[in-house]
Amino acid sequence: MDLDKIWSEKYRPQKIQDLVLCDNDERIIENFIKNDEIPNLLFYGNAGTGKTTTGKILISALDAEDLFLNCAEVGIDDVRSTISNFSKTKSFNGKKKIVFLDEIDSASPNAQRGLRNTMEENAAYCRYILTSNYIHNVIVPLQSRCQTIQLSPPINLIVKRIKYILENENVSIDFENKTKLVLLIKKIFPDIRKTINEVQKYCIDGILQIPDVTKVDKFVDKIVDLLLANKISELRRYIIENDDNFKGDYNILMKSLFDTICDDPKTLSEFQKKMWLITIGEYMYRSAFVIDHEINFYCLLLALNAIEDK
Repeated sequence: MDLDKIWSEKYRPQKIQDLVLCDNDERIIENFIKNDEIPNLLFYGNAGTGKTTTGKILISALDAEDLFLNCAEVGIDDVRSTISNFSKTKSFNGKKKIVFLDEIDSASPNAQRGLRNTMEENAAYCRYILTSNYIHNVIVPLQSRCQTIQLSPPINLIVKRIKYILENENVSIDFENKTKLVLLIKKIFPDIRKTINEVQKYCIDGILQIPDVTKVDKFVDKIVDLLLANKISELRRYIIENDDNFKGDYNILMKSLFDTICDDPKTLSEFQKKMWLITIGEYMYRSAFVIDHEINFYCLLLALNAIEDK
């Protein structure tokens, strides 16, 4: 596979200045490099916000010797001895040593407790960089041994980054598609990687041609109407028959539903609105673990339908 043809890889940041970070986060990272030292770090935030890339760039800038492991692919318990052997001795060439554990929230609480002990035992020789999509899945004792940094790239910088890529790829974009581009970015925000992939998908023969992204909003409005009318059977049939409106991406559908309820001024009472938003948030979290996203979304709709006003 030619990675240069995949924009999310071709334009993966290689230095701090390339990262899409808020000013404060950028200053923190730059100070680590300036001081040539880091504490144990835990980068957390939504998928596609640059956690792994930020950690790798930081290791490179510090010229450190590192051990990289993805906890979603390799269990910590299986490589505990590897981590311990790497971290308990000084580097032969005098470099700093860093253990980089990606997606630490995939590790079991017991595995995380074991890691906490390893971190304490080898603190003199090694630092740790951890990343997590869901910080509440990281045990508090492990969080307390790290400086936690939430990566949440400002949407204006994501827009700027996408425009830079389009210009660099000599992609033409008319006024209508400029408006659609901003709407598309808002829909996918804050996932930068997915945004880049979606934009590339809509570039055809050097021209950006984004479909009507408001189509999903209209689709969601109909879903809300059917929910409030208690037409549950009709609702599921409507979603299945019209899944081309959201390309089968139930995460985008839930995000659009969340935004619709947030912006709704009168359809729901304040109590219902609050409970709907909390429930949607819970099911968005569950979507990271479920096998069948259609069933998960339908269960969400049943849960919303069961919420009564006070």
